[in-house]
Amino acid sequence: MADYDHVLDPGVRLGAHFLNVMCDDPDPDRAADTFAALVERARLYEIRPAVEAMSYKRVNSLEQARRIAERSEGGGRPAGRPAPTALRQHR
Repeated sequence: MADYDHVLDPGVRLGAHFLNVMCDDPDPDRAADTFAALVERARLYEIRPAVEAMSYKRVNSLEQARRIAERSEGGGRPAGRPAPTALRQHR
């Protein structure tokens, strides 16, 4: 499992509630699994990751971001979410 604490700890100290995540993994299943692991770890910090679709990344549509975010749900607890950003979609 990756160590996400180096990102999450400063986020807590800065008062962050959300973490924008861009996925560039060519394997959609692995990207979803990695994001789910980040979501699980971020729960300890009360930070909620959001997948942001970027036109120049592998996850480049809101639909792809939504699918990845949905796979991070579990146990009825808040999961990750897609981050709709219309401006960035047109770049």
